[in-house]
Amino acid sequence: MAGKSNGLIRTAFLLSVLLLASACGFPFGVYHTVEPGQTLYNIARVYNVPLEDIEQANNLHSTTDIKPGEKLFIPGAQKTMYVPPTVAVGGGSSVPAGSHNGNHPAPRGQSAPSPAAPHRPPAAGSVSFMWPLRGKILQEFERVNGIKHDGIDIQGPAGAPVFAAASGTVIYSNDTIRGYGNMIIIKHKDGFVSVYAHNSENMVRKGQYVHQGQMIARVGKTGYATAPHLHFEIRLHAMPGNPLDYLPR
Repeated sequence: MAGKSNGLIRTAFLLSVLLLASACGFPFGVYHTVEPGQTLYNIARVYNVPLEDIEQANNLHSTTDIKPGEKLFIPGAQKTMYVPPTVAVGGGSSVPAGSHNGNHPAPRGQSAPSPAAPHRPPAAGSVSFMWPLRGKILQEFERVNGIKHDGIDIQGPAGAPVFAAASGTVIYSNDTIRGYGNMIIIKHKDGFVSVYAHNSENMVRKGQYVHQGQMIARVGKTGYATAPHLHFEIRLHAMPGNPLDYLPR
């Protein structure tokens, strides 16, 4: 019975990712701020995401490897959710905090973390990004006729090197998201992630730490691309921002 339940959860998760993915944007998840008393198991249950997917996305080695104030990347989630505490703060036995169906709003006086607004440049002392590829911008960050484009498309010759825009840990390196072809997602500090899509070849693996300026891929036209280029995004707490606000002029 447990195996069947886990299978249904995993199926629902994969379907949600496919439904959310589009050719012009990639709402791939959210960041959840761990509150006192929350457990990884209950966080996974509320978001309806397999526990092992959260562990892998955050490089966790055990279900107790979290602490209050830490931000966890929840792959496939559409929005931040309120997770009731299930462990007595300061230790002690498990204390149920009431029933929860995964869609319960935050209690009065407490709100779920709000993602930062897009287009906002990083604060001083935050992540400093470099251009992952030099070339003509084919399409900018914009919304045209109701269709959003959550990054910029940079023209480049097939096989040209793509560089990590900032140091961080690779949390995705695969071609399983429809439309994006070979894609890499790098998690940086302070809630930032960067996205590199349509690559002809990914040269880094999930879980690998990369340094700013390190070659991570080659320009291609995989997925829904019709000509060689790089689709590049910068997101802060899962919200897309205009990469031109973060890149040096």
